[in-house]
Amino acid sequence: LKRTRRKDSKMADKSVKMGDSYKKDSHMQQTATGRAIATEVLSKRVLKYIDENLADFETTAPFRIGEFGAADGSNSVGVLTQIVETIRSRSATKPIEITCNDLPSANMTALFEHLNPLKEKFGNLYIRATGDSFYNQLFPDNSLDMSFSFTSVHWIQKVPCFLNATVYTSFGSEDLDPE
Repeated sequence: LKRTRRKDSKMADKSVKMGDSYKKDSHMQQTATGRAIATEVLSKRVLKYIDENLADFETTAPFRIGEFGAADGSNSVGVLTQIVETIRSRSATKPIEITCNDLPSANMTALFEHLNPLKEKFGNLYIRATGDSFYNQLFPDNSLDMSFSFTSVHWIQKVPCFLNATVYTSFGSEDLDPE
């Protein structure tokens, strides 16, 4: 997989090749997902969403999560564990569906190897993957409870749509203050 940086980047003439060494070469993303501030903000945001949508949360319908730019899942494990633990703090049995997205050339086998242990740990958890560009609409309108692209925002060449409330405020309408 070869991805080229934005044209306005100082490194426009260079490219980044991602392959089997993704985990080794993505230590900056792993650092970002593991920061205490990020996990605290994330937990508060999930709880805020649940509180604001309590009637929907208390149904038997699954809580649906979409991740955009999942790669091999190595950077997803910590973030998704935090999200699922937060949901489980409110409901031990709520069905949770996680759909991870990356390009068709991504290593989906490694993705499932990284994420499938979460199913055993939490139960009533369903993990899927879709191989397509996140520039395409990947889910029906209003079908996700939560979505994130925690460490792939550096690949975005344009804002795909208006984002109402986002931690990455360069693309959103407001700063996220979960309290």
